[in-house]
Amino acid sequence: MGSDFASHTGSPPHHMRNLPGGKRIGLTTYVKIGPSPTMPQLDAPDSSTELSFIFRLLRISLILTISIVMIWLLGDVLVVVFAATLMAVILHGLAAYLKRRIGLPYKLAVALVAVLIIATIAFLFYSSGPQISDQFSS
Repeated sequence: MGSDFASHTGSPPHHMRNLPGGKRIGLTTYVKIGPSPTMPQLDAPDSSTELSFIFRLLRISLILTISIVMIWLLGDVLVVVFAATLMAVILHGLAAYLKRRIGLPYKLAVALVAVLIIATIAFLFYSSGPQISDQFSS
């Protein structure tokens, strides 16, 4: 048995490659390899490729600009949608808690939570109403 790796396994190790001319190269040998017949050569881009790239950039810029303007113009609506979503999450969470702990039906638990939230807000306005009116009058 020789010390050649290829004689043991039948294939050269991964750090050695055979070139078409039969020359074997290792890690430290550099060989300039010409164009591959299977790989297409990349020539300088023609004008249609450049134009399609520019049109793609313009399209993306236009879409982003329109999206930002729409968000800016519909900002008030988006705030209301966000507040409604937040309120729905709070109602659902508290109603699910009441359903689990007390055993109320879900619809009744949602109604109870809604009434409690409205009563709490009304009590806060009632209790701090005189202070708020004093601040506005001065």
